[in-house]
Amino acid sequence: MDRAVYVGEIEHLQGKSAIVRPYPEQPSQISAQFDDTSVTKTGHVDRGVEDWELTSLGYGWHAFPIADFEEIEA
Repeated sequence: MDRAVYVGEIEHLQGKSAIVRPYPEQPSQISAQFDDTSVTKTGHVDRGVEDWELTSLGYGWHAFPIADFEEIEA
């Protein structure tokens, strides 16, 4: 799975696309990097906050349950 859409319980992430890859340490999880750099697990990023890139789900890799994503067909 290279690209997927979030279908989990976090409402503001539902329908958001992401690059995904296996999470080797936890086979039941997946690492995701969302295309929308303005989203966080709690809502949208406050770009006035100095460390907004650290909380953005569009930067770095973030662990989620694998069941929270559906593969995007190419």
